Amino acid sequence: MKKWTGTIMGLAAGLCLQTLSAQEPLKVLVFGNSYSHCIIEELPEFAKAAGERPVEVLCLRVGGLDKHWKAIEAGEKDPQSPDSKVALETDYKAKICSAEEIKGKKWDVIVLQQFSSMSPDIKAWMPYAKNIFEYCKKSNPDARYVVYQTQAYRDDSIKFKGSANKNFRDPYSEDEMHQDIRNAVIAVAKELKIEVVPVGDAFQVARKSPLWGYTFPDPAFDYLNAVAPATPNEKNSLQIGFKWGTEVRKTGVAYQIDCHPNNLGRYIGGAVFYEVLFGKNVEDVNYVQESKKGGGGGKKKNKSDLDLDADKGLTPEGAAALRKCAHQAVEEFKKQYPELKP
Repeated sequence: MKKWTGTIMGLAAGLCLQTLSAQEPLKVLVFGNSYSHCIIEELPEFAKAAGERPVEVLCLRVGGLDKHWKAIEAGEKDPQSPDSKVALETDYKAKICSAEEIKGKKWDVIVLQQFSSMSPDIKAWMPYAKNIFEYCKKSNPDARYVVYQTQAYRDDSIKFKGSANKNFRDPYSEDEMHQDIRNAVIAVAKELKIEVVPVGDAFQVARKSPLWGYTFPDPAFDYLNAVAPATPNEKNSLQIGFKWGTEVRKTGVAYQIDCHPNNLGRYIGGAVFYEVLFGKNVEDVNYVQESKKGGGGGKKKNKSDLDLDADKGLTPEGAAALRKCAHQAVEEFKKQYPELKP
């Protein structure tokens, strides 16, 4: 009897795996950039861990929605023209015609994402987001359209300071940038009647949560008189952070704060995308990020009591804390803007 039970259970497990593998993938098209790795890398892992249909992502990379739109316009006139070509976030050398990608495939989800420094300004979003949305709707009327609310730069970013501040008010802060991005994204979503993926909100929930929490700049670090290789305390940072010697010619400062999401930032971003797109509480998904090198534009390690090391992956406790923050952000956004579900 035990032998037959084991055989039956094995057959059932095999059938389940066959069913999952036979599912049509969720095809996601992203008008994105280097902040899109939470979708490219982490969303498929969350879906896999939850037993959902597989996720396939194509991320078109160019610096801003205005440039995405120009490439589409060029592709309509001549798909072979150099102006119609964009790179892929997963392959910078690849050059493809975005207009042909939009029209040539059936997409389940289409993500609108703005360049980080342009995200706080509604004038940088419109009319390009609307143009792209209306163009995509012609060939993909049944796709689900969402706006990706990216995270703000950290308070210690040199992009907020002096001559390095090219895009923002002076003074400017993480809280102000977050609110400006939020306002712009909500305005776009309301006009287009589409959804928001509040990743930036999740970063702020984590930043202020007793479960995670972080503070920048480091009050014990002398940024003005620091000497390499000294670095500030970056415990629990969700962004790559402090790096020596890469922006001196541009800013006159011997270091930069790289505000790309690190692996932990990608994880919480993927958690938010999972909850919005699949409509299920991401706290229930037992996915713990494994060891990864790099983290979005660099290979900076960020120490944490909960994650231990951004390059070594999360502990189960750290992963649970970030998933909880992601869920809280989605729930709070739904309550505040029910018309812009998630």
